[in-house]
Amino acid sequence: MGYITKNLKLGMVAFAMLVFSSLAMGQTAIVDYMRIKPGDDSKYLAVEKEWMKIHEARLKAGKIISWTLYQNMYAGADEGFQYATVTIYKDFAATEEDSYTAASKEAYPDYSDKDWDKFFARTEESRVLGSSEVFHRVTGTDPKLGASAVYLDIDAMRVKPGGSDSYESLEKDIYKKLQESRVKDGEMQVWSIWAKWPGNQTDYQYVAVNSYTSIAQMMKGDYAKTLKKVFPAMKPAELAAKTNAARTQTESWLWKKIETVQAN
Repeated sequence: MGYITKNLKLGMVAFAMLVFSSLAMGQTAIVDYMRIKPGDDSKYLAVEKEWMKIHEARLKAGKIISWTLYQNMYAGADEGFQYATVTIYKDFAATEEDSYTAASKEAYPDYSDKDWDKFFARTEESRVLGSSEVFHRVTGTDPKLGASAVYLDIDAMRVKPGGSDSYESLEKDIYKKLQESRVKDGEMQVWSIWAKWPGNQTDYQYVAVNSYTSIAQMMKGDYAKTLKKVFPAMKPAELAAKTNAARTQTESWLWKKIETVQAN
């Protein structure tokens, strides 16, 4: 047991070192998971409409790159969350520089203390903020094409202790080239890999995010055909073996974009 624990700790240290390198290079996303009571969707969405003015002020001030509200499709009442908000920052340091106070005053300059009390009461009554997670962009295709995306197909990935290097190499050296080809062929909008840190590292450490304009686009394409075009010498069984050795897919979600605030 001591040997396993030691290996697990070493693996987490190695993973943290990889994430720290990502912090300096790429975007950071904060994801907030919202639980909604059955029948309260309209109440919750109305409150988020009010919050959008504040997010627009944050964007105008250069504090965020974007804010988006997603619905967790086919999530029942017993699911962990029914909606999620995703705020994208230019890097990890920018998350600390964000100021809700200034943005709130910009969005609602005439609000009194009593108005703010009512605003926050409406917010609290409309949903339960279940949890928040922080993700850091490891690699991906050109994010500019994501503006037209409506659906996100998200896969959670768990890697073995000490396996982060191998997993990231697989995504950067093989899958990125495959997904770039799919984007070029109109089969998807954007593909990206994000590392989760800080937080629980037991269930999964990464997510692969595939974005599409429609369900129809999601159904397009032939992976075997793309593989043959991009890596002619690689067989599907070889790719599957490499993939299964590098990670385990633990969960999948389908999200639909409801509202967004982003630069034109």
